[in-house]
Amino acid sequence: MGFVEGEGTFGYKHLVPYFQIAQHEKNHFVLKAIETYLSELFKQDPDSIGCQEFSVKYALNSRTGVYSMTVSKIDTLFSCIVPYFESMTFLSRKVLDYQY
Repeated sequence: MGFVEGEGTFGYKHLVPYFQIAQHEKNHFVLKAIETYLSELFKQDPDSIGCQEFSVKYALNSRTGVYSMTVSKIDTLFSCIVPYFESMTFLSRKVLDYQY
């Protein structure tokens, strides 16, 4: 949760909700580890219907050297990401972004 509160973003782009985590390209392996962790977590949860096809998209900002890992598929967000974060307690103002 702490990593997401520091490096994560919940928002809307072109009226489509998304969840995103960004890291410098030298730490791309961190994003891959988070993707693997979430993918395995959702596969093991029998209540997470539709999460077996968990997928993310990566984008590199060549100007800043920052990779963004984004989840924007509506089914994945509402079947997997939202229930996952509902079980946790936010300790920063990031909770406002999440609730919105």
